[in-house]
Amino acid sequence: VSSAMKSLPLALAAAVAAEDIKVIGAGLTRTGTVSLSNALHKMGYATYSLRTAVAYAQVPMWQDLADETGTLDPAAVNKALDQLSTQGYNATVGFPACFMYKEQMARYPDAKVLLSLRDSAEDWAESFLQTYGGKPSVHSLGQFPTSVVLPSLSKTKHWILGALGLPQDRPATAEEAAAAYTRWEAAVRAAVPKEKLIVHKAADGWEPLCKALEVADCPTIDYPNFGSNRGMVRVLLGVFEMLAHWWWLMLGVLLAEVAGLYMFISHLRANAAPRAKQD
Repeated sequence: VSSAMKSLPLALAAAVAAEDIKVIGAGLTRTGTVSLSNALHKMGYATYSLRTAVAYAQVPMWQDLADETGTLDPAAVNKALDQLSTQGYNATVGFPACFMYKEQMARYPDAKVLLSLRDSAEDWAESFLQTYGGKPSVHSLGQFPTSVVLPSLSKTKHWILGALGLPQDRPATAEEAAAAYTRWEAAVRAAVPKEKLIVHKAADGWEPLCKALEVADCPTIDYPNFGSNRGMVRVLLGVFEMLAHWWWLMLGVLLAEVAGLYMFISHLRANAAPRAKQD
């Protein structure tokens, strides 16, 4: 890892000269990816994650990465990887970049592949269904008015569910979510050579990660533990779901308020006109 990457905060590291991806995150969201992203940053990597995509308004870049079945578009993949490289990122973690771990491997053959996992498929399914895959869920992103106002979120939602083999028109069941996680883990293990694969759980801490990535200056502080952001995710998706079901009522209230304000201003003007004439 370059000394520039070690000394710069993440927001500034993205402005450094183009870098090759050295760590390819192949783990799904809800596998401690927020803590892992922070850990990699403390180890000197400039890490790209879902939070980075949202913070820098880059979600539109990902909307056409794949079709509704999750089949990747090679041209869109190359464009996304070009952008990550030119912005100075040298590690990727979690959604949405994890879905193109094979393409990253082909482009960066010397990179390590980091598969973050939870304790069990059932554990992941419970976490996923309590956030993105449950109710309220990402399905609300594909409904009006979000699908019109924020089409990039709607399109991204479709291909992510397609890539996981999860239903597009309803929340997944616990069994379906657990099966999706199991399929994903098995696919990554089968696709990545053993000498390049790093399997990591948050409970493993620093030492195995530093050893696998050959980081001599291993951090001595506690391994990052950002806990769960389930509440924040559910609130955000709840807003989108409320808009999907009650947009017509909220629009009616807004129009009524605008009409009321217009009538009030008109009334004030009408009353003020005679006085102006009398003066």
